[in-house]
Amino acid sequence: MKAQYAGLPLLLALLAACGSKQQPIISSAGTGNAQANQASVSASSLGSASAVDTPPAGGPLPAPAAAATAANSAESRQDLRTVLFVDGNRGWVAGANLILATGDGGQNWAVQYLGPQVIYHLDAIDALHAWAVGEHQLLRTTDGGRNWQAAGEPGAPVEAVHFLSASVGYGVAAGALYQTRDGGVTWHPVATPIPVGGQCFVNESTGWIVNVNGFTAGQSPPQTGTRMFTTTSAGQAWREVPLPQSSDSGYPLPQQLQCVAPGVLWDLVLGSGYAGGQGYWFYRSPDGGQTWQEVVANPGSGNPRAPGPVAGALSTVNGSTAYLSGMCGPCSLPPTPTSTWPAPLAIGRTTDAGATWQNFSIRDMPYTLNDIAFVDPNTGWLVDQRSSVAVGESAILTTRDGGRTWNRQFTLGAPNPTPTRHSSATPSSCSTCY
Repeated sequence: MKAQYAGLPLLLALLAACGSKQQPIISSAGTGNAQANQASVSASSLGSASAVDTPPAGGPLPAPAAAATAANSAESRQDLRTVLFVDGNRGWVAGANLILATGDGGQNWAVQYLGPQVIYHLDAIDALHAWAVGEHQLLRTTDGGRNWQAAGEPGAPVEAVHFLSASVGYGVAAGALYQTRDGGVTWHPVATPIPVGGQCFVNESTGWIVNVNGFTAGQSPPQTGTRMFTTTSAGQAWREVPLPQSSDSGYPLPQQLQCVAPGVLWDLVLGSGYAGGQGYWFYRSPDGGQTWQEVVANPGSGNPRAPGPVAGALSTVNGSTAYLSGMCGPCSLPPTPTSTWPAPLAIGRTTDAGATWQNFSIRDMPYTLNDIAFVDPNTGWLVDQRSSVAVGESAILTTRDGGRTWNRQFTLGAPNPTPTRHSSATPSSCSTCY
């Protein structure tokens, strides 16, 4: 599952405090109605000047040069914000005004969608059935992306979805939980004991919900504390799950929740900010929330074991392996005679259910990483955003060694991107960051 980043206002403020002019673009919910003429978009019907016809999943895809040319002919401003792979070959990346797809692990990318939607979140159950959460519209495909069609909305824009089959899935919209049994065409409300900020289900009946982001202005009614509930009856009954105590537990903190069948939970709790950083705690539960262990944390005063002073994107592979990126704004500044900055971006991981944690500092990357996706303990992808205003600054990188090294596969707007290898090393200390 891809969890929506609930701490956008706080994160932007923290990065501004770091003194950098760059701002990452993080998932957030949109409002409004989709344009009627974008209800159905076919990759092959967009025209030869603005689209690349996509063969069935697993077939060869056009070269990056063709994809880049098509992508930049439709809109003057595009970027990549989210990535999702269903296996080592088939996956999608998406962002402002476009969706790209690959059938060969990212060696080649094809344009599947060009339109007005800003895509913040992707979900898929296989290479054919996928969903894209847009700023104003939920899109769906049942043919691997040859056609992206407008799905239904439950009265408010869907903020995140998690599907269990081609038909059954759950979504969150405006603090409410919804279920669909027809692939997202129609949605039905599910009663919950708290306003819902995130959800994760391992089957049609069993799942967990977490509270809305208390940092978001205007939340009503007010809540008490950071909370989680579970159901084994598709929402007919709920039971509260006790969470580990944190320093900010009296306030409804945003959470990024991901789950792995039958009941392993990974929960990233985002705390309050401080100069150049943000408190956060990453927990794992092996038994559906009955017991918890702290995997890694940055409680607010700094922890060199954490991947960075600001938590980034989360990707869980299975019950034992999870990845979390960390960002450091001041670390993007050049070294001075009196200080040596570590890298502005690091990827941390555990492969043994949280018993150990390892960070890989990526020294020649910006700190504006948007999303990561791993399909096994070694193979993953990331999308980065070097500028929020310039075209051609978003890139797709891949690792085949668990995050130690990254190779650039595609740069949006570059007709002939040059493969680039990004080295990793053990992070050094950074007192300003922490």
